[in-house]
Amino acid sequence: MDGHDPLPELPPFPAELRGQRGALFLPLLLDPETGPETCLVLFEPDLTWRRFLADADLGLDLAAGVARLEHGAVAYFAWSLWLDEADPLAPYANDDRESPRYLTAFLGLLDPHLAATAELLATVGAQERLPVILLDSRQGQALELLAFENDYGLAELGAAFAAEVAGSPPGAFALAAEEFRQRYPLPELVGSEMEEEEEEETDDEGDEEESARDPFADDAAPDPDPF
Repeated sequence: MDGHDPLPELPPFPAELRGQRGALFLPLLLDPETGPETCLVLFEPDLTWRRFLADADLGLDLAAGVARLEHGAVAYFAWSLWLDEADPLAPYANDDRESPRYLTAFLGLLDPHLAATAELLATVGAQERLPVILLDSRQGQALELLAFENDYGLAELGAAFAAEVAGSPPGAFALAAEEFRQRYPLPELVGSEMEEEEEEETDDEGDEEESARDPFADDAAPDPDPF
């Protein structure tokens, strides 16, 4: 994490997102010398874990991909905030992911069929940094502005997602997005990224354990358990 910046002025928070948890991209002018930047807004109604922000070294991870569903395809972005393992506060963080460093996670969904999605991700991916706004979705109020090194490969993801769905019908994105939320719990999306990292480390050490099956493969069986 590069650091904390002064809070910007935000447009009114959408009424339909009040009290919800999620992630979205928002273009803002944070610094006149830098010019407009696209920020990642992470919003939820309960930000009690903010007590870790004052003196903590935070990291931001991304697990992303395309899921094909009955009503169409969605591009998913599961963002997770975590504490550096060496941070003395780490053992007291939320342990939902069976890791002392995990704090919380947020899900953003975009339509991979839209040219605007690839254009948005290309714009964000070209930035040197990724500004991140933590927002209280009950009050619609920005609480923290952070900045991270922009090494998430968002431009490449946008191009790959567009290529993956090229030639297929767009479907009904709103219905597909709701189906995705019901079928794939956010902790599992975030956890799958951790499992992949652990498998890579195990492979480097010579362990030949079989890797976990990708739940978003075309031949994957549906998850019978809703959220």
